[in-house]
Amino acid sequence: MRKKITVLMSMLFVLITSQSFAQYDIIDFEPAGLGSAFAWTVTENGSNPPLAFIANPDMTGANTSATVTEFTAEQAGNPWALCYTDDITPFTFDANNSIVKIMVWKPTISNVGIKFEGPGGAAHEILIANTVTSQWEEITFDFSNQIGVTFSRIVVIPDFVARAQTNVLYFDNIQVPSGSTGSVTSNVTFTVDMNQYAGSTANGVFVNGTFNSWCGGCNPMTDADGDGVWEVMLPLPNGSIEYKFTVDGWNDQEQFAGGESCTVTDGSGNTNRLEAITQDVTLPAVCFNSCTACSSVISADSVDVTFQVNAALVTTDAAGLFLAGGGTFGNPGDNPMSDADGDDVWTITVRLPKGMATDYTFTNGNCPGWGCKEMIAGLSCAVAPYDDRNFAGAWADTTVLACFGTCDSDGTCATMIDVTFQVNMTDSTADAAGVFLGGDFDSWSGSILLDDTDNDNIWTFTAQIEAGSNIEWKFLNGGWAGEEVFDSIANADCTITTGTFINRGATLGSSDTTLPAFYFNSCDLSTVNTKAVFTKEELFSIAPTLVRDATIINFNESIIAADKQIQVVNAMGQVVLNQNIGQSQQYRLDATNLTNGLYFIVIQSEGFAQTARILVSK
Repeated sequence: MRKKITVLMSMLFVLITSQSFAQYDIIDFEPAGLGSAFAWTVTENGSNPPLAFIANPDMTGANTSATVTEFTAEQAGNPWALCYTDDITPFTFDANNSIVKIMVWKPTISNVGIKFEGPGGAAHEILIANTVTSQWEEITFDFSNQIGVTFSRIVVIPDFVARAQTNVLYFDNIQVPSGSTGSVTSNVTFTVDMNQYAGSTANGVFVNGTFNSWCGGCNPMTDADGDGVWEVMLPLPNGSIEYKFTVDGWNDQEQFAGGESCTVTDGSGNTNRLEAITQDVTLPAVCFNSCTACSSVISADSVDVTFQVNAALVTTDAAGLFLAGGGTFGNPGDNPMSDADGDDVWTITVRLPKGMATDYTFTNGNCPGWGCKEMIAGLSCAVAPYDDRNFAGAWADTTVLACFGTCDSDGTCATMIDVTFQVNMTDSTADAAGVFLGGDFDSWSGSILLDDTDNDNIWTFTAQIEAGSNIEWKFLNGGWAGEEVFDSIANADCTITTGTFINRGATLGSSDTTLPAFYFNSCDLSTVNTKAVFTKEELFSIAPTLVRDATIINFNESIIAADKQIQVVNAMGQVVLNQNIGQSQQYRLDATNLTNGLYFIVIQSEGFAQTARILVSK
């Protein structure tokens, strides 16, 4: 059976920022892009599967385009399996357009080839291998030795290697010499109203975008009549553009939160304005840092805050959802939300003073009291005194995403489970301020206070976390000054090392979970500190510790005649075996029903306990 390796690749011929010297066009594969309109031929590639235009599978790196091209390099194909197009307009390399660059993402090392062919048999090919794997890398091709030569075909050889398996690759955003695409250029007029801008525009207002490589000061705008409205007209190739307005180069810029009607947020978290250019156009005049004209902006000292709540986990009341509470938004029914498209995601936009913080809540229906209010008491997003949510304030238009009744902050209403954290403080003196919890699920705030109301030295807290999450945390005795400090080797059984940080870690399942009650600053699960009692001998030994079918526990002679209790606990803290094994010298632990992973073996006898660890690997 053939193996299949997924190789992610994107081609990006980088735009030189000095527009007066470097001249290039962009072949992209967005729905309105040039590349998606070209006819591409795949050859030398086994069954020659055609190119496919698909959603970008990795928008976390340098290429944040929404759509890319998929190339399947078949095992049966030649090493030089390729694709080409003749839809480019014939061009001639010169000193201003002869450097070609490509951005690739590949899990393996192999040559990437760019080839140009032209009339009369002209052809030139350059092969350069990527040097890193599983990350974006820019590769530069220098065609300056072809200056004066005319070409009319571009050839892409994504994976020039004898393949032992079929590789799937992606490419995108090909930058080629200007005029070679036959692209249509449109005159685009940008207009921004700076009358509500609080700073100075004495050093100019600029437009920056994908069309000028975010160059800063290369496209200044003008305000000839001094009315505070700045304009510039630029000839741009048709297609999608991202841009924003800036002041004094990059000394100040528009700051969008994401989710606005005129913006798009890329995989790196950058939020910009978005337009599709198809013809000469004067874009609507907008207020700086807004999607609307200044005439619709109430005050330069206020911002639009859009609250958006997903009601997927509840049965929505016939009256709909409402924004309420916090001393700002009144009672249930005062602020109705809307769901125009019927997807059960409810929205309301309110105007608030810049930087104003306020509590708020959502209600399911217009109830006379507060009985229809969402119940988030005890969850990490609930704030005193009424278990409302808190909005920290904003200095620009922003959107707040939520899920009704949970702390899900991205609006997806992911399945949440109750996760109970425990720490055994028997061997430590708990600080007078208490024992705290800090983790990636609360942005490492360290402010979660655990509870020990029954005074058994087991401090606990239950948090609501998305099912299936990989989480990291540690316990803090009194605060961060008393945090647990682990060794990556000695504490490897219950910790995760990420760079220089060593934390406790676990992968959550799909149901409510109680995590093990480890000793503070230890991976020991014992309920009694046996190491302080047994200085020369132990309760038991176990072999093998790398287990496939079974392992043998041999008991120390001092407890052979004593009753013994065995507990087997998985890495999630779930007890998978709890059994009295009586008076015996040896015990065979059957692992045939245990899934692969780490397990803690706890033996208790005559008031003492000892813990050992095994790894089940089948």
